[in-house]
Amino acid sequence: VKGYFTLALEWANRFRSEFSDGIKKGEPDQKILERMAAKYYQGKIKLQPLSVFMGNLTAMLSAFKREMG
Repeated sequence: VKGYFTLALEWANRFRSEFSDGIKKGEPDQKILERMAAKYYQGKIKLQPLSVFMGNLTAMLSAFKREMG
């Protein structure tokens, strides 16, 4: 379990950083989401339907933007 939470936190920070970088560059949300999907929607994650993956990614970006104010 300890390893899981460490890994989850690492990935959360990675996504947070990529969201932040895209926003700082002035990229539209759709471009950020498409870039991240191209990068991360591969391997075992493809067991999850793309629509679900994109929905989760969209929710994470929205939450990040709300946190940033």
